[in-house]
Amino acid sequence: MNFRINSIKKRGVMSILLFLIIFNPPIVKGLSFTILIIGLSIGLCFFEYKYLKHFILTSSHIRIFRYFIIFIFYIITLSLINIVIYGEIGAIIYLLIRTIVLLISLIMVSLCVSIIWKRKEYNIEDILYSFVYCGVMQSLISIMSFLSPFVMKKLNDIMVSHVNHENIARLIKNSIGVRCYGFASTLFDAFGFAMSLIAIIALFIAISGKRMFYFYFCMISFTAIINARTSIVMIAVGTFICVFNKIFGRERIKVKIEVILLSGIMMIMMIFLVAFFSKRTTSANAMWIMSGIESIKELIFRGKIDTTFRGANTNYFGIMINNFIFVPDNPLQLLFGTSMTPYDAKGMGSDIAYIQHLWQLGIFGSIYQYYIYLRIFRMGEKKMDKQYKGLCISMAFMLFVYLIKSEALSYGMPMLIIFPIIFYMFTINSN
Repeated sequence: MNFRINSIKKRGVMSILLFLIIFNPPIVKGLSFTILIIGLSIGLCFFEYKYLKHFILTSSHIRIFRYFIIFIFYIITLSLINIVIYGEIGAIIYLLIRTIVLLISLIMVSLCVSIIWKRKEYNIEDILYSFVYCGVMQSLISIMSFLSPFVMKKLNDIMVSHVNHENIARLIKNSIGVRCYGFASTLFDAFGFAMSLIAIIALFIAISGKRMFYFYFCMISFTAIINARTSIVMIAVGTFICVFNKIFGRERIKVKIEVILLSGIMMIMMIFLVAFFSKRTTSANAMWIMSGIESIKELIFRGKIDTTFRGANTNYFGIMINNFIFVPDNPLQLLFGTSMTPYDAKGMGSDIAYIQHLWQLGIFGSIYQYYIYLRIFRMGEKKMDKQYKGLCISMAFMLFVYLIKSEALSYGMPMLIIFPIIFYMFTINSN
């Protein structure tokens, strides 16, 4: 009994810490948990260097760090060459420093979390449960905001007032009635992707025998979808891989049938939940979600993309084709990149991460970047316990699908879920 109480306490404390790390809630004006946690992580890794060296770092970590060092060397060399060619010192240096700082910050925070988990003797169940409870906390806030315009307005007012970024304020102001349900430093696509990842973690726990997590899966998926339509695709992809992995794994027929039935029931319940609440809240949000579902259906079943502009309900695929897909005309730029964003290099912006990477890094740099992340996922998958086999593969597919929508390969909500889990899997399976 005492062991169970201690376990619940550990997971509760870690859930709160993960909530601060992932969502950076703007509780106090001028206080960024992101900056605070990065600073504390660097300090902890410095003071715990001996512990980090002997009990955390493994050959898998070192191999990944070598890949990143080569990648950083590539972007530094490329930036210096492109400064000479284009003379755009400010734009190139800014992007270079930003990329390196965000990458190092992501690694340091992941290592810091690994130190805490190792010292407090967390196992993989403790870790994954903590992520799910963190998602449940955000879901409760989001659902209250979704059901109560008063709560939504109060939370949005706090975010606009406390987040020192004018773009956040503008987006929230223009999105009243459509998404912005929850409490985080941003409530848009990255938020939806992060919640989708946590939903799939809940699903993996559920099909391993903890049926209560099917309910958590529905809650978290609902929150993801009402804030980002892309989450519909993310969750569908993750669910398919999760169920496929279980069906074709070494499980008894009874378990396989149960997984198929329960997963199907939960997906149907979640869809009805979205439809039910959407009809009883803002019609704008309901139309926005349904327009996203319709655009996906049209693309999959009819191969058709609607390019008609309808404000928030505009088909994203139409916007993508009309505005976001353009590549460098110069063969050298296409192969090696410009070390600039598409906007700085051509005066045109693109939400598509693949297009951004192509302009910044070229074909060679982009392929190498994707290779690093695929290696991380593959190495993490090999270290996973039997009941969670397929989790890293699900995350990998979700990530590369999401890159069609926006950037994710940096310090941000999605990677603050993926990196700590995989890094710690290296540790607990090697010590």
